[in-house]
Amino acid sequence: KLRVKLLDLHEAATAWFEEQLRGPEGALAREYLAGRGLTPEGIKTFRIGYAPDSFNALRDRLSGMADQETLRASGLFASKEQGDGSQGPIYDRFRKRVVFPIANEGGRVIAFTARTLETGDKAGAKYINSSDTVLYSKGSVLFNLDKAKAAIRQAGFALLVEGQMDCISVYLRGIQNVIATSGTAFTQHQVALLKRHAQVPGRKPQIVANFDP
Repeated sequence: KLRVKLLDLHEAATAWFEEQLRGPEGALAREYLAGRGLTPEGIKTFRIGYAPDSFNALRDRLSGMADQETLRASGLFASKEQGDGSQGPIYDRFRKRVVFPIANEGGRVIAFTARTLETGDKAGAKYINSSDTVLYSKGSVLFNLDKAKAAIRQAGFALLVEGQMDCISVYLRGIQNVIATSGTAFTQHQVALLKRHAQVPGRKPQIVANFDP
């Protein structure tokens, strides 16, 4: 029951982020994506969105769909530990960032990676991910596997890159057997996941790795 509710919340969040990217606040994000060579069609294919500079906009949008504990369990929000060891009120985890949905093998959104548009000391980490949930563990998921799995089987090998933008750029240029880690090492869980799709009868699974130096 919790998994179903979290999938619904992630779908609603994805649609909302897409809406924000199209709005006035998304202008800088649209400029960044255009500079990286993404067309509106490419943005739509990967359902890329924008998280506005607000601590509560997404929380308010989703609050009618679930109670606070379910929202807290979604990985979409953060909170600060209080003096007594308890967690304080939740607030939006992603703010003023381009947001990339991460889907499971079936194409359902289960998490997000978000890239900052700021520079300097206030920018924080360049990329942040959803926290681990019952739907998502960063070391157990491969970005774009839902779109790439058929092409991997057809090509007979998988192309593994390091980040979402690398993966998206390659995919949109016609090389569709490409998947990515989410800024992590290539884990044993991901090896096992990919092995099922890169297996070709009569030979060992073939994977080409193209990580940053």
